[in-house]
Amino acid sequence: MNEARVLLANNHKLMLEGLTYLLKPTFVIVGMVNDTKSMPTQQRFKKILIVEDNIDLVHVLGLALELQGYEVIRATDGKQALNAVSLYRPDLILLDMSLPDIDGLEVAHIIRQDQINQSIRILAATGRDSFEYKEKCRRNGCDDYISKPYTPKQLASRIEKLLM
Repeated sequence: MNEARVLLANNHKLMLEGLTYLLKPTFVIVGMVNDTKSMPTQQRFKKILIVEDNIDLVHVLGLALELQGYEVIRATDGKQALNAVSLYRPDLILLDMSLPDIDGLEVAHIIRQDQINQSIRILAATGRDSFEYKEKCRRNGCDDYISKPYTPKQLASRIEKLLM
């Protein structure tokens, strides 16, 4: 049965099942999702690490993925990302390529150097949209590539494809 997960969005606040999130007015979250109990088991327990230096985007993406039934881990720079990978062993990493401390390509390369991380899917996210850069991402260990800006539907499709 579908139910509304977003209960109140007003005055830069979002109340979601009793928790209040502060959001900038440029973000709007609207939607219906299935109850997580009716989601496939493999989706309910998949962990996604979001690595993005734009904190507002981290919050919005995290909330959207949680509404889809994923467990979300957040990091805002490369060092946090590398620590999160070793602590949480996510199933997928949504990795911004332009990070303030360590370039996303280097983060992907470091992750791939450890044999234990070979099953982690890495989805590169960047504003660069050239064939050459996409190939560079793949050579450094990324499994797929999504160009910014992307729609929630495009992101969901890429994530679902990588986690199959």
